[in-house]
Amino acid sequence: MRMRLLAGLAGLTLLLAVSPSRAADEKISAPALFVRVKPIESLVADGKYLAKLANKSDDFDQYEGLYKSMLKDKDKKSLEGIDVTRPIGAYGSIGPNGIDSKIVVLVPIADEKAVLEFIKSKEVPIEKEKDGSYKIKLEGSQLGDAYVRFANKYAYVTMGEQNKDAIDPKNLLDPAKVLPADKIGGVASLTFDIDKLDADMKKTAIGQVSAALANAKDMKMPDETQAQQQLRIAMFDEFEDWVKMLLNDGGELTLGFDIDQKKGDLNVALSLNGKPGSTLSKKFADLGSAKSVGAGLVGKDSAMNMLMHVSLPDRIRKAMDPVLDEGFKKALDEEKDKDKRATAEKAFKVIAPTLKSGELDMGLNVRGPSAKGQYSMVAALKVKDGVAIEKALRDLVSTLPEKEKKNIKLDFAKSGSTSIHRIEAGEMDNKDAKEMFGDGPGFFAVRDDAVMFAIGDGALEALKDALTGKAAPSKAIQFEMAMGRLVKLVAKEQKGAEEAAKKAFAQNPDGDRMTVTLEGGKSLKLSFNMKAGLVTFFAYLAEANMVN
Repeated sequence: MRMRLLAGLAGLTLLLAVSPSRAADEKISAPALFVRVKPIESLVADGKYLAKLANKSDDFDQYEGLYKSMLKDKDKKSLEGIDVTRPIGAYGSIGPNGIDSKIVVLVPIADEKAVLEFIKSKEVPIEKEKDGSYKIKLEGSQLGDAYVRFANKYAYVTMGEQNKDAIDPKNLLDPAKVLPADKIGGVASLTFDIDKLDADMKKTAIGQVSAALANAKDMKMPDETQAQQQLRIAMFDEFEDWVKMLLNDGGELTLGFDIDQKKGDLNVALSLNGKPGSTLSKKFADLGSAKSVGAGLVGKDSAMNMLMHVSLPDRIRKAMDPVLDEGFKKALDEEKDKDKRATAEKAFKVIAPTLKSGELDMGLNVRGPSAKGQYSMVAALKVKDGVAIEKALRDLVSTLPEKEKKNIKLDFAKSGSTSIHRIEAGEMDNKDAKEMFGDGPGFFAVRDDAVMFAIGDGALEALKDALTGKAAPSKAIQFEMAMGRLVKLVAKEQKGAEEAAKKAFAQNPDGDRMTVTLEGGKSLKLSFNMKAGLVTFFAYLAEANMVN
């Protein structure tokens, strides 16, 4: 375990630094990369917590016992000289050529002498240099030998003789700056500051992307119309602008993992900041202020919820308009039936504003299970001029053959001033869908800002409830799932699922949630959250399937 710990730290160095070749007199003056890891004793505590959730406490206790037996000094805080109570970290600069990067790993030290004795006991060649640092010979290493300097109660570790200046006393960073208390809240994090990248490196990257895109724009695509070509070029231009914004306006990109034992949360988050006042920062803020019709769908018995709210850039939206017109005209020209062509023309006229808005705002919510063990599903799509769409739908129904018209009952019910229409969809062919939603009728309604549709057990009530909801601030993308409510579906494929859910969520019914979100605001943030109870559920489920 001792060697694995040191080898892991060395491996981290090898991973982050690739064949450095930078001039020896340069300093790490503005690190672009920071890695921060909780103290070893905190990692052990988190491991114990996860083992308990997974019903593996007995197995973990053996490893914990071995770990504790290796702790030295009266305070039991030294593991072969490494301080288990302080955080581990790394920092580094990215060179102009990428490969000429310098990385320094920080290992907290409780007893310098004990660390040296431990390395020697493993017959790893180590010798003290004239400048007070230590050279650890690593046979077969493509990155060269490791160099270590003890200072500030930490061991500063780097790879390769050409990088040795990174641990020169005048170049060492204070551990308090690398590992500030407010940055060590999670289990581990990696932060990369785009703003600290070499200016020439950014310029070169942008030039290479621009050249590649210029070639792509000049390509001739088979059967591509002029409108389609202009749309393709607009998409490439937009991509190029985003590359420039990310490199010129980008700030800190952070990936973090956290275990919150008090709240029972497991979190993974990826975030990107824009430089204050930059165009990129403004785009992130605009994304965070958007309202979605899908945000009003979630009911108290929600089993699964999905929503998406994204808008196309103006450049792409404008280039897409003639493509839509062109595609519709082609479809009309191919339709020989005069009545069908007239109906399609009216339909396009009322849906064109929605299609050309460049805004995709939709939501889907699954509720249940009901007393019958079935679910209802309600979906919403934002539209422009719902009044015109409602009128067009009524006109369309009036022209249907009597055989088809009798399956649709307009004004079947109301929610406030909004009419709800009933449609008989017939028996479902898909067996799983039939078991989930039953064979009941579907219902749809058109608000001025949205079209909504519902099926399943309790569909009418679900639609009425959704129609009362209003557009509200939302994430750009959001997915939520309550495993306890969906377990009947899982049980069809996984034996023991229902029993596993009862045991896992008995003490905390809300411990069955999993959420994935993409949101704007001060930064662009992609997050994954899983309640601790799900770890227990999957552990019980695995045990049940092993037995069976």
